[in-house]
Amino acid sequence: MFQRDLNFIHKYFVAEKQESLLFLIIGIIALVLAIVFFFFIKSSPSFYKGAAWPLLVVGLIQIVVGYSVYTRSDKQRMDVS
Repeated sequence: MFQRDLNFIHKYFVAEKQESLLFLIIGIIALVLAIVFFFFIKSSPSFYKGAAWPLLVVGLIQIVVGYSVYTRSDKQRMDVS
C-alpha cells in the first residue's frame, strides 16, 4: 500500500563506507609513519622509537576497524532495504 522511501538508508551506508575509507587511509599513514620513525630516523632515536609504538598500535586498530566497516557496509545496506 505505502512504499517507504529508504533512500536515506542508502545514503547513510554510502557515507559510512566513505568514512571507513578515511579510517583506512589514516591508519595506513600512521603505520607508514611508525615504520619510518622506527627504522629510518636516526636523530634523537629514543623519541622517535617511543613515538613509533603508539602510532603502530593506533594505525593497526584503524586499519582493522576501517576494513571491517568497509566490507560489511554493503551487506548491511542490502539487509535493511
